[in-house]
Amino acid sequence: MRPLGECLLDTDLTHLRIIARLWGLELKAGRQREAALELAEKMVAPEVVAEVWEALPPEQKAALQALVEAGGWMPTPVFTRRFGQVRMVGPGRLERERLWEAPLGPAEALWFRGLLFKGFRQGAEGPQEVLFIPPELLALLPRPPTPPAPTLEIRPIPDPPHRRPADDALLDDLVALLAFLVSERVRPRADGGWPETAWEALRPHLREPDGERFAFLLALLEGLGWTRRVEGRLALRSRPVVAWLQAPPEAQRQTLVEAWRGLTGWNELWRLPALRPEETGTWHNDPRQAREALFRHLAVLEPGAWYAIADFIAAVRAVDPDFQRPGGDYETWYIRDALTGEYLSGFESWERVEGALLRALIGGPLHWLGLADLGALDAEAPPYAFRLTAAGAVAVGRGQPEGEAAGRAPPPLVVRPDGTVRVAAARRHDRFRLARVADLVRKGPTYTYRLTAASLERARRQAITIPQIIAFLEEASGQPLPKPLAQALDRWATRGVEVEGEPVVLLRVRTPGLLRRIAESPRVGRYLLRVLNPQEALVRQADWPRLEAALAEMGLLAGVQSPAGGGGE
Repeated sequence: MRPLGECLLDTDLTHLRIIARLWGLELKAGRQREAALELAEKMVAPEVVAEVWEALPPEQKAALQALVEAGGWMPTPVFTRRFGQVRMVGPGRLERERLWEAPLGPAEALWFRGLLFKGFRQGAEGPQEVLFIPPELLALLPRPPTPPAPTLEIRPIPDPPHRRPADDALLDDLVALLAFLVSERVRPRADGGWPETAWEALRPHLREPDGERFAFLLALLEGLGWTRRVEGRLALRSRPVVAWLQAPPEAQRQTLVEAWRGLTGWNELWRLPALRPEETGTWHNDPRQAREALFRHLAVLEPGAWYAIADFIAAVRAVDPDFQRPGGDYETWYIRDALTGEYLSGFESWERVEGALLRALIGGPLHWLGLADLGALDAEAPPYAFRLTAAGAVAVGRGQPEGEAAGRAPPPLVVRPDGTVRVAAARRHDRFRLARVADLVRKGPTYTYRLTAASLERARRQAITIPQIIAFLEEASGQPLPKPLAQALDRWATRGVEVEGEPVVLLRVRTPGLLRRIAESPRVGRYLLRVLNPQEALVRQADWPRLEAALAEMGLLAGVQSPAGGGGE
């Protein structure tokens, strides 16, 4: 910060005379420069500073102490929000209206006394205006005992009627995503998004196929540096991926948590559906600051106890309102209400911006990563409460990793003679390898896959051989492969597909001779795959809509029989 002499040299003569009067000093110089130098010399006398300090009203002492505790300076918006505005007026109005006799608040009173000056410091978003105490005066002011850092004042609430427990679904879905990227060719769009066909192909493999949550997964994957582009398609970097898959479950989660905390390519503020931030080039937010503040304040909470989300937001506002705006600037961030188009500027919009962000962080990534359970009035209601899980307590420094005891190790794979394989979700490396060579049947805490001709062909395209598949299944299950399955795999390796199925529709007519008429029609008969008898024929499922249209042209309306009965002509 600038020294006192420089500050006074930039102060007009009228204000210098007011400072001298309020300090009880005689100012002999009649010119501005000489007056500034004279005042700078007299104001740094320790006994003079002590007298001025003792004469300050309590509210001005409190404001000055707040600056001292902050290191001698604060961003102007932060200080003036607490201690009042400072009017920048010319010497004529200052002297004419005698403004120093009725200051707007403690901040302006200190400004008139020459204890407070304006300056600039380089902040994260560029130069920021600050209010500061010149270093010579700061060194002479009494330093109060360092107060404890402010902490949240918040009480637990009763258990909510409906709970949404956090789980490992995000970890499981990351395994599905990794296996998909190895098995399929995904070429992202120019904006980084996935083609609709790729997304629809992956959706059935995800435990929670929510679009926003999937975008978060992709951001984590990019932030971890596990992917690269090869001829336009996404490819995995095998070493870090395998290391993560082989790690214990809690280590896997912690890797994702740390990746999220440091993620810059995922900006929660810009993804809030109720807000429309505008890229003007004059402002930006660092999403990491909001996350670090969230973790810092979560560390105050009692793990396992339920808290109201609204109470948590109010508590943060009370002790750390500027958690994402270090400069305390609520005027130059261009953010609109998505519904009304209203600009949300000023501290009065805090609840609609900062409050909404905290709510989204808790209900989104914090819950997705398994760090917080959510509570609601019922299954359809939005969450109003949350609590830290055991994993959440570890993440905020309130707990120790449990470790993986031998008795809690997930069970090995179960391979059945019919080609189905069951694998515990926690065996993520085994499941990743299995997903590359088998088709998914069922998701959940235990996954079920089936070895099929199509899955084996997919494995072959990945250069995975049948002997490698057999060796993997026997190693992961701890058992020899069931004999019928081993024989089936060997036959497929040497002969390929020997039995094929095709979806068909059974066409049945009730009128004698009608099927012959249909079969002899060039327009309709071409859709019949095989005539079974005078009243029944097979039609490819894919051809059924075209057959229906052709029959309508013949004056026949066909229907598909439902399980309850009925049918066509």
